[in-house]
Amino acid sequence: TKDMLAYQKTTFNNAPKLYLDRDYFTEGVFPAIESAQDSIHIAMLNFDGGRVGKYAADLLIRKKRTNPAIEIRVIIDNLGSSAILPWSAAQKNIRRMRAEGIEVVLNNFFSDGLEHRKSVIIDSKQAFVSGTCFSDRYFGNKKYWNAYDKTAKEQGLSAAKESAFHPKATRRQNFAITPDMAVPDNADFGASFQGSAVQDIQANYLQSWLLHGRCLNPELNEQQICDKYFPPALPTGTTPVKVNHGVPWGPSEMRQNILAIIEGAQQTLDMEMAYVHVDEFCEALVTAVQRGVKVRLISNSRSGIDAEGKWHLNR
Repeated sequence: TKDMLAYQKTTFNNAPKLYLDRDYFTEGVFPAIESAQDSIHIAMLNFDGGRVGKYAADLLIRKKRTNPAIEIRVIIDNLGSSAILPWSAAQKNIRRMRAEGIEVVLNNFFSDGLEHRKSVIIDSKQAFVSGTCFSDRYFGNKKYWNAYDKTAKEQGLSAAKESAFHPKATRRQNFAITPDMAVPDNADFGASFQGSAVQDIQANYLQSWLLHGRCLNPELNEQQICDKYFPPALPTGTTPVKVNHGVPWGPSEMRQNILAIIEGAQQTLDMEMAYVHVDEFCEALVTAVQRGVKVRLISNSRSGIDAEGKWHLNR
């Protein structure tokens, strides 16, 4: 249907909200999952069996138990989540969710390409998009998790979870966050959206769900599917948003749009880019400087990057 064709479309009635590091989970994603009523759709590069992965699975399981009618669909990448081996911690987490009636698709990197998204869609009305995954290194560093584990041992696991994963308004400080614990190993930001951009993110997700051979409510006709998953967006804001789509090994809308932004810059250009591997991108930045644009680029250092090979490509 036309609702599934979201490419190269800008919508103007969106209300975005930005989060940094742990706040993305504790103030955004986790409370949204707890408040969901109709559906939860998750696509995740890394949904492993660590502390954060187990807590996220616990939330989904508790939601399914309290509301059996809610539809929970999860796409997890097998390589990104270290879930290739059946005895891995991520696979155990997946089996726990499936046993409770949660639908989980394990994306096979070797045949399907990388499932690189980190998106969560709640009730077809709110979407979260970020660079962060349900994995410990996006939530805390070694000292943070040492304090968490010490609290769990001395005060119980519930006390540690209460101090780590609850929103600030209800959080009990069962362990203190010192300055050297403030930033996780993989620092990043995330955003939530309300408005028509949610429909674009939803369409992108459902395309993948169908591509994996899964069905959507066979008892519903096409119009009922559209009404259910693409309800009219409320005029919640005035921010224009364009959602870029991409598929593994396929053409990249993101590359086209980033190049368009660089080429359109006239005075200043501030960019944060984890990996700088594409010559075309570097050449566009140089050309921008040559025409008088002030360019500032933040990328990863050797100690800050998540894979040694990527550093050599950046360098």
